[in-house]
Amino acid sequence: MSECVPWSGTIRPDGYGQLYVQGKLQIAHRVAWFLEYGSYPDYPREVIDHLCRNRACVNVEHLRITTIGGNVLAGETIPARNKAKTHCPKNHEYTPENTYVSKNGWRQCRQCFTERRYAQKVGV
Repeated sequence: MSECVPWSGTIRPDGYGQLYVQGKLQIAHRVAWFLEYGSYPDYPREVIDHLCRNRACVNVEHLRITTIGGNVLAGETIPARNKAKTHCPKNHEYTPENTYVSKNGWRQCRQCFTERRYAQKVGV
């Protein structure tokens, strides 16, 4: 990957560069994307993600279009860390056969669920 091109203007508290374009405050990497490709992604379904994880970078080679969910899972976030886990807290492997995924995307270990249900029935 080529080197980052850090924005040399104003940086917002969240780390993104910003500038005024025709009197409107814009985010620097979005302006860079627009200047390179002539359009913005179809927000809110799509966002521009920094592959380099440097929010102040305006190098368009470091940017890609993805979904908000894809952006969250690609970053250094709690959902990304949880998605990367291969085993439940009791060290049972997350396999398709042993994993229940709820409607909101939460994973649950079937073996732990079965053990909890058994303990409730026996009164342990």
